[in-house]
Amino acid sequence: MLHSGSGDLSQNFLRNAADLIADTQNGLSGERLVKITSKYAYELNVGIFHATYPLAPSVANKRTALFDNLRAFSASQQFQIILELCKESELKKNREAIQQLRTKLISEYGHLADAALSSELDMKVVEMTRHFLNPFPKALRSYEEAVTLIKSQSFSRHALDSLRLAFEELLHDLLSNNNALEKQQSHLNAYLSQCGVSEEVKKMIEKMRDQLVPYQNKTVKHRHAVIEQEIEVIFEATFSPMKFLVRFHSSAN
Repeated sequence: MLHSGSGDLSQNFLRNAADLIADTQNGLSGERLVKITSKYAYELNVGIFHATYPLAPSVANKRTALFDNLRAFSASQQFQIILELCKESELKKNREAIQQLRTKLISEYGHLADAALSSELDMKVVEMTRHFLNPFPKALRSYEEAVTLIKSQSFSRHALDSLRLAFEELLHDLLSNNNALEKQQSHLNAYLSQCGVSEEVKKMIEKMRDQLVPYQNKTVKHRHAVIEQEIEVIFEATFSPMKFLVRFHSSAN
């Protein structure tokens, strides 16, 4: 069954999102877009306008096809799909624009996140994290997204995705590379050694990262459910090494 409206996501937002994600030069391929939206249509039992590829000759372009397919879903489903599309590796060519789209989606429509769970985050910790991340705007932006999803009382694994990204982007700035979090072990070890961090503390930081990565991969990448009581623990466990690294960096400079 096709939905007659797009709910809380405006038509203009959907159109702009479709234009960016399906951009001719830097967007996803038409085949990939049909594959992803067809997968969601099957899982959610929703009929979509363009379920096969190649697209029909009457379809103007892949941007129109994506917009049409998004309109078939409910508002909360649109939120989920657009958030997932923003994570596609092919879109890294236009990373800044995609990040802006993701930020706008979460800040304006965060109430549509799919799992209505609440959390008792320590807001003192949240404010402290915001303060020390100020010199690192990309990491701060991702952290703010995670907090927004929590405060809206609409928590999903996407909050952990944003939190993971904040840690990853902080390391990008500190280590001067663009490696994924799970590929930073040797670089982080070398950085800590160069900074003169004791072997004991260095091992503690490395162990925290080593424990966070598999948990994040399990919940974020493989769609495992997040246990509500674990949310605060993961936020504060991620906060601790980030705080140490930033403070050590500041004192060394």
